[in-house]
Parts: sequence; structure tokens; C-alpha cells
Amino acid sequence: MSGRRQSLNLLVSAVWTALFVLPVYTFCAKHTGAAQLVLFLIAGILASIVPRAILRRLQLSANPLLYRRLRVPLLVRFTQDAPWLKRLSSGAAANPRHTRATLQGLMRDSWMRERFHLGLGVFYALCSAVALLHMLVAWAVVLTAANLVYNIYPIWLQQYLRLRIKPLLRH
Repeated sequence: MSGRRQSLNLLVSAVWTALFVLPVYTFCAKHTGAAQLVLFLIAGILASIVPRAILRRLQLSANPLLYRRLRVPLLVRFTQDAPWLKRLSSGAAANPRHTRATLQGLMRDSWMRERFHLGLGVFYALCSAVALLHMLVAWAVVLTAANLVYNIYPIWLQQYLRLRIKPLLRH
């Protein structure tokens, strides 16, 4: 990956992270204690190291059509791997031919990204639960919405991408 593309990927990731971590950070700073944060971190870390077999059971669907109905593929346009970003950074085609090795690498990356978002998703969900327990409904809505956009949809995107890559690896 070129230095320019890495920089653009980092910028896109930083913008998304700032937008969706800021509400969680603000909530935690105002409404949770250190002990709760440690427990939430432990739960998130444990969720992020679950075996693939468990992740497979958590998969939304084995049918790509459901992901398309939920508009999950549209998320690619806004991620660090967006086709427009690849074109901008390298001037190359956004859809290169992949070798078996690159497809296997994409699968590994996908599992890693799903684990990352699962761990954060658990953390966000616990924060949302605390907000509800304290009757902070507006916070619960904001945190749940942030979780949906920043973690749940990216998890579904990784599942969808693996469904698309898997048949290519069979050939």
C-alpha cells in the first residue's frame, strides 16, 4: 500500500472514530466510574477474542440477499477501503484482480475487523444499558445509534464480504 493511500485510510478511519467514539467518551466521562469502565473494557476484550466458530454462529445470514436488503454494501463507500479512495490515492483501478493469497488475506482481515467491532459493540451496548438504567434515554438512543452505525453495520459488512469472497476461494 502506498504512503498516500495509507495516509488517506488513516484520515478516513480517524474521522469515523472521532465521530462515533466522542459520544461514548463523553458519556463515560460524565456517567460511569472507573470500576464500570474496567468491567466494560474486559467484556469488550473478551468479545474481541472469541473463536471463529462463535463468530460464525453470530452471523446474521448465510444469504447475501439479506445484507443487500439492509443496504450493508453501501457502507463500503464510506470505509477506509472505499473504491473512490483507492482511485484517489493510487490512480489505479478500484477493483484489481485478486490472487488466492490476496483473497485469503482479505478473509483474515475481515475476521480481525469483525472482532474489533464486536469488542467495541459490546462496550457501546454496556454503556447504553447504563444509560437506560439511569433513565438517560437520550444518551441510550445516541449510544445505540452510534453502536449501530460504527459497530453493527461494519460487522455485517465483514460477514457480507466473506460471503462474497468464499466462492472465489473455491475455484
